[in-house]
Amino acid sequence: MRALPFILILAACRPATTMERPVPPRPDKEPHLLSLHGHDRTDPYFWMRLSEEQRDADPPDAHTQRVIDHLNAENAYAEAVLAPVKDLRDSLYAEMRGRIKETDMSVPYRENGYWYHHRFEEGKEYAVHVRREDREGAPEVDFLDENKLSEGHAYFDLADFEVSPGNGLVCYSVDTVGRRVYELRFLDLRTGEELSDRIPRTAGG
Repeated sequence: MRALPFILILAACRPATTMERPVPPRPDKEPHLLSLHGHDRTDPYFWMRLSEEQRDADPPDAHTQRVIDHLNAENAYAEAVLAPVKDLRDSLYAEMRGRIKETDMSVPYRENGYWYHHRFEEGKEYAVHVRREDREGAPEVDFLDENKLSEGHAYFDLADFEVSPGNGLVCYSVDTVGRRVYELRFLDLRTGEELSDRIPRTAGG
């Protein structure tokens, strides 16, 4: 009798019919022989491996697109499998986020005559980078607002920034695709204007 509740739970969790179950994607198997230290092994999924050049390419070549299509299919399958518990997932996400102090700021640090810090504001996803000249009465200036920079992009990551020795320019690196390939951009801190000069396909550091 002790097993009855467990059996009932399992029965409730099972789909009504096999036809209703999402079908997982089946990646092609293409045997590829690898030899190392006198040992041979066959990797049927070696075709999913991409070179650095392929990962950085924009637009992707046919091989890369094939890998991307399979990953998209895997993601779609995961979403379909987890669809019945979407409300629970959303509830857990809201609960965990509710435990985080959304309005917060980092510890300021001094560099080359300026104090720098970043802050997070409630309801916003990204940081705002702030600086203030090291003199009495100097105002704080928001010089990089990641929330504005991320507008229009499904993905956004600001890897790093560096202020020029004269404090007039800042160079920062952003990835708007999600491949860890960064574009260097330049901002005039005196006018707040973005320069037209950009350097694509960098490591971002």
